[in-house]
Parts: sequence; C-alpha cells; structure tokens
Amino acid sequence: MTPADEDFIHYVDCIDSLNRAWSILQDLGSVERPSAVRAAAFLFALVEYAKPYTRSVGVHGRRKGVITLIERTLEQMYVKRDELLQALHAKT
Repeated sequence: MTPADEDFIHYVDCIDSLNRAWSILQDLGSVERPSAVRAAAFLFALVEYAKPYTRSVGVHGRRKGVITLIERTLEQMYVKRDELLQALHAKT
C-alpha cells in the first residue's frame, strides 16, 4: 500500500465515521423519552464523531502528530480536538 492509498483510506474512514455519528444523532432526535439505549447510542455517536480527531498510524507511519485538512476543518466548524477527547475520556 502506498502513502497516497493510506491517505485516501483514512479520508474515507473519517467521512464514514462522521456520517455514522450524524445518522445516529438524527435518529436520536426523534426519541422523546430518555432511556439506557438512547444514552448508549449517544455515547456511540460521540465515539464515531471522535474517530477522525484521533491519531492514525499506518504502515508508513506518517500520521504521527499530523493534523489533516479534514481535522482542521472540523475543529473550526464544531469543537476543538482536546475538548472532544477530554469529554470522551471523562465518560469512560
């Protein structure tokens, strides 16, 4: 696998994770009563949302500490990486 292949796979995986998080949150919007299943689904959506923010090291090891374009864009649009990871780890 080439470095360009790794970059593409990482990019596609980031988009898939964000789409899964968005879909779960949209489904949760129609649920009116709180429940354990709803809480678990919200936490799963949070994990899916956090995946693009975490470090990914492939065979070529080029992602150590690198913030990719999609990560920078997401940080500007939504939430800072450190805030997201702190919230995620506080729940576990």
